[in-house]
Amino acid sequence: MCKERQENDKNNVLRRWPEERHIDRNWLSLVIDRWTFRYMNELLDRGKIRDPNEVQHLTHDDLFPVPSTMRAEFLSQQFRSLYHQHRDKKESQLITTLWKMAAPTFIPAGVCQLITVACQVALPLLVRELLQVLEENPKQQVISEGLPYALALFFTSVLNAFGNHRHRHLAMKSGIVMRAALINVLYQHVLQLTPKGRAGLTSGEVTNLLAVDTQKLYEVAQEGHLVWSLPLTVILVTYFLVRTLGWSALVGVATLILFVPIVERVTAAMMSIRSERVKYTDRRIEISTAMLQGIKVTKLNNYEESYRERIEKVREAELAVLRKEMAIWATTLMMMVVSPVLATAAAFATYVLVDEDHILTAAKAFAVLLLFAALRFPINYAGRLIGKASQALSAISRVKPFLERETREPTEKSARLAESNEPLLSLKNAGFEIPSISNNTGVSSLHMSLKEGGGSFSVGRVESQVKHGEVLCVCGPVGSGKTTFVSGQKQRLSLARAAYSQPDVVILDDPLSALDAGTAKIVFERLIKSHDAFFSNAAVILVTHASHFLHKVDRILLVVDGSNKFLGTWNEFLTFEPKDKQTIRAVEFMRSSIQDGDDSKKKDGQYEGLGHRDDSVGQGNKIGGKLMSVEEREHGLSSILVWLLWFRRAGGFSFLFLQILFMAIDRFAYVAVEFWLATWVRGADEPVEIMSISFEPQSNGIEAQYKYLLVYALIIAVSVTATLLRSEWAVTGGVRAAQRVFHSMLARVLHAPMSYFETTPMGRIINRFTYDMEVIDVLLTQIMSVFLISCSWYVAGVVIMCSILPWMGLAIFPVTLAYWQLLLHYRRTGADLQRLDAVARSPIQAMISEGLDGAASIRVFRKEHSFLSRFYKAVDVNSSALLCFISSQRWLGLRIELLGSIIVLTSSLLVISLNQVWELDPGAVGLLILWSGNFTITLGFLVDSFSDVEAHITAIERVDAMTSVPQEKAMTTDAANAVPDSWPNHGKVEFQDVCLRYRPGLPLALNQLSFVVSPGQRCGVVGRTGAGKSSLTVALFRIVELDSGRILLDGIDLAGLGLSDVRGRGMSIIPQDPFLTGTTLRECLDPFGVKGDGDILEALKTVRLAGEEADVKVLDTPVQEGGSNYSVGERQLLNIASALLSQPRVLVLDEATASIDYETDAFVQQMLRTRFTNTTLITVAHRLNTIMDYDTILVMNEGRAAEIGPPQELLSNDMSLFSQLVDATGPESSKALRSMATS
Repeated sequence: MCKERQENDKNNVLRRWPEERHIDRNWLSLVIDRWTFRYMNELLDRGKIRDPNEVQHLTHDDLFPVPSTMRAEFLSQQFRSLYHQHRDKKESQLITTLWKMAAPTFIPAGVCQLITVACQVALPLLVRELLQVLEENPKQQVISEGLPYALALFFTSVLNAFGNHRHRHLAMKSGIVMRAALINVLYQHVLQLTPKGRAGLTSGEVTNLLAVDTQKLYEVAQEGHLVWSLPLTVILVTYFLVRTLGWSALVGVATLILFVPIVERVTAAMMSIRSERVKYTDRRIEISTAMLQGIKVTKLNNYEESYRERIEKVREAELAVLRKEMAIWATTLMMMVVSPVLATAAAFATYVLVDEDHILTAAKAFAVLLLFAALRFPINYAGRLIGKASQALSAISRVKPFLERETREPTEKSARLAESNEPLLSLKNAGFEIPSISNNTGVSSLHMSLKEGGGSFSVGRVESQVKHGEVLCVCGPVGSGKTTFVSGQKQRLSLARAAYSQPDVVILDDPLSALDAGTAKIVFERLIKSHDAFFSNAAVILVTHASHFLHKVDRILLVVDGSNKFLGTWNEFLTFEPKDKQTIRAVEFMRSSIQDGDDSKKKDGQYEGLGHRDDSVGQGNKIGGKLMSVEEREHGLSSILVWLLWFRRAGGFSFLFLQILFMAIDRFAYVAVEFWLATWVRGADEPVEIMSISFEPQSNGIEAQYKYLLVYALIIAVSVTATLLRSEWAVTGGVRAAQRVFHSMLARVLHAPMSYFETTPMGRIINRFTYDMEVIDVLLTQIMSVFLISCSWYVAGVVIMCSILPWMGLAIFPVTLAYWQLLLHYRRTGADLQRLDAVARSPIQAMISEGLDGAASIRVFRKEHSFLSRFYKAVDVNSSALLCFISSQRWLGLRIELLGSIIVLTSSLLVISLNQVWELDPGAVGLLILWSGNFTITLGFLVDSFSDVEAHITAIERVDAMTSVPQEKAMTTDAANAVPDSWPNHGKVEFQDVCLRYRPGLPLALNQLSFVVSPGQRCGVVGRTGAGKSSLTVALFRIVELDSGRILLDGIDLAGLGLSDVRGRGMSIIPQDPFLTGTTLRECLDPFGVKGDGDILEALKTVRLAGEEADVKVLDTPVQEGGSNYSVGERQLLNIASALLSQPRVLVLDEATASIDYETDAFVQQMLRTRFTNTTLITVAHRLNTIMDYDTILVMNEGRAAEIGPPQELLSNDMSLFSQLVDATGPESSKALRSMATS
């Protein structure tokens, strides 16, 4: 057992990162692990042996756990500690903090980068010495003189490989540390924001901050050491250039330096354009997020096309800017390729023209060519480095003010307060600033001020055992967002969560509005006011419009127009004599609606006659025991179909044909430049002839040199043009692909059924619209362009080397085969690791969205630490996947460069060996060694770019998967079922044996439902919570298709019409979850822009949301996402105002006044009677007083029409279900309701 445990311990240790393998005492083994990335063999082998077509692909459980010093919680604490220490450095506080966190890995990375710089400078010098040996020494001395340089070339390239990849790995780890630390702190900040801190903040901005800006910091950290290594490289290379070519080399260096301000200007222009694009991106994400979060309202109101047009309009503007950005990027890419060629040409021209005695030799020419190639990157990349640094600084400039937003410290879960006579909560002369467009009662404002937020949020899972069975019956797994539950279920879920938290003080914001009278009574007694109520030992502040419970509370606070009008007991309230008219009306109404609690047994017994379906959360919302669908991810190798998909979206065959043509011209011209240089140096002392054209020896003077230079310049001009063409064409195709995939995704998601949104986490969908689209828009476009260029470089390299020395094929093809085997060994796992990274981002996005929506509730229930803990785990999973992915890349890159070193060694040894047999042309030898040295870079670029494309092309794979989501029925009506333009002209609604179930395998929500509502009639729909009332509206608007039966509107079967005709012609709904679309009141009330400002303003005045003196400026009042800057009641009134403008033939109100006080409710009901005289009204209501004077009442029970008829007829039967509902409100209220029905 002891040996077994030791073996298990050792295996567990080996599954850790090298720096944490403390049991392994062999320091040499640890060094080898770190420098060769040998520890990745285990993971790569595991990924390789698994069949990619089986479900047993790599999962997060297979990955190395994130090192302890990189864990999210540790980094978050470290960040806050350091940030606090440097609070006196306001300007550099954030940068200093991030630097100190990254330093332990960033500084060693700098040492490795120094080794890399030394090797890169040494390689051209060794090539020069080897060529000099070939030019100046007799054949018999070549081997002895040249062999040391050949071996030195090999070992230098090997050392360069180790230094380069160790540097990149450590720098990337630094980036992961900064990204993880910042994303954790930002999320914690989101949870702690006060209402003032959240003012003006949209989820699009926050999502972009956490998904994009933190990623920019990760990316810039990879290249941080280039800040000093680039200048150092420039200085060293310039020195050796002058040593090789004399002061003429400075002309070439000056030519390269001239590119710096050009590149800077171009990069500055690109960054300016990128900043402009980000604004459009933020706006697109903001609109898309609002659309997705309010998808049910979008569908009910037929806003899909409106949203699609708005998003597409912003997308077109974004793409127009993206095209400019990518065109400029392609120009910078061209500059990187062309600049060393032009610099070399300038140096050579100066060298041969300033002095007739200057002869260009192979040793000088190709050494200078390699030195300028080494100089190209540091000089040309300076502009890009500045650009990336500016991106990072721009990200920091956005992060810093966000961290300075007002927050409240997280609440700690503490013991219950000791018994005391002191008040638990006291408000004295309190004043609250609540943004609003009208003066409401102030009740919800009071609640918001106490709670610092409102509404409910979704919890990811039930975290522990529920202690009371009564709570368990209304609890269950919850999806993302609020689409899964009806209003009553959500209110009871929120109440259950509050009860479970066992608070000392609980604030309930109108929690009974969506419950029928019987259910409300049970909830009130079990939670609030009974000897064994859950809140019996807590101070309860009940904000409510349900005034029939007032006589059961200890004290009453009456708020009118934001002011305290009364505070006292119920008995004191009965004798209270208000002075102003508004308070008088409110008091009279509340006194008349009080229910008598003495006959509870009788009413409970009566109410039991209403058998109701089990509407607990778990019922009817499960799919095979799970509510949310698991994110499907492709695994193993990316399909060739995905690559073909990108090319097809980019332009198809015509795009690919022209791209190959441009690349062929580009490579031919580029090779011609170097081939002509080899010809030029061959003419040092003897004439040369090319294509029947004779060229004199260089030694003949400047006239001969002019002829060489003229051909050189012409070839370079063709090369520059071809390079620009192939770069611009590639990015044009990339932008075209981005445009098309987004358009397809948007169209499909907009028309997905509600069941898809109910079973798919919103974070996953939003991730497709944000991170994945950013990858497709920018990154995939760029790396696909680089990959295509790398392919052309590889082909050109093989052709040149084999044409100069066919024996090179003996090394090239085995090495290429070894490259391919390495790639095959890597790519299955590498692609999986990239997908794991992408999949791990979705939960982070979901929790960010969840935190934004429910920050106040999270804080109230003291769950900050619980949510932070979940978020830390999600970030750790993502960091682990990312760290494994970059380690696997370095594993592959190191081995590729080591194999490339074999090509360098082979070419060098062949040259010095075969020179004994054949007298090799020094120019051709220089060209061979040049391309053999570049072959390592070429294959490295090819494999890296291929791996990058394969890893990131999964973004288009995931976005394209969105085009396969299930779809609703057709939006438009076919010609055979076309209806007249005047339809519906009456508004007759008829249900015929309607059966509906939300998803296959679930019970029927509506069961053989049949009823008729005549034109212009007002029909009230009542019943217990879960009886099927809201399902009726779902069926009417075809949110879910019927199992069987028919619904007719003016005699037309709605099933035969397109959805836009069903939802957009003559029918409107004011849902139970009011959600506002648009960014201003004008857009909210008139999303299609068909009404005048005067009509819109009049509608606002009608619903008392604008004063009589208000002008059209009020229509520009901003509306935050979903209308979050308005109370629920105000949002419902705005929806009613929108209905006033459209004047539909059929208007459905689904508990539309549940969150409005009784006086305003009475006003709305009066308005409905007078302003919708020609409209058929179908009102789902729990407040029976709102529908007692309706023409007909439909009583729902278990999805059926239990009773239907005029209210006075149903009330004439004391045993009717409707009578039971009325009597359940209490004797006084029942009497008043019956009087309303008969008046």
